[in-house]
Amino acid sequence: MRRRLTHAFIFTVDLEAMIRFYADAFGLEREDSVDAGVVMMRAEDGADLALHQVPPHIMELIPMKRPAQWRDESALKLCFEV
Repeated sequence: MRRRLTHAFIFTVDLEAMIRFYADAFGLEREDSVDAGVVMMRAEDGADLALHQVPPHIMELIPMKRPAQWRDESALKLCFEV
């Protein structure tokens, strides 16, 4: 049985900025989802990224600093095909 990473789920407060970043930096292609606030960034070869807009009531709890700083309580979810 083949096991592989299919996509990584990345939670973001600025969905459009993240879409532009991954498209420009890595050539990933945008694919809109039927799920509100979720966009798949498809890779030609390898795992995809699933970008998820953080809901407004959660955004209020996240301290945003410029320049960005490392946080221990960040969210990332890896999804595997098994």
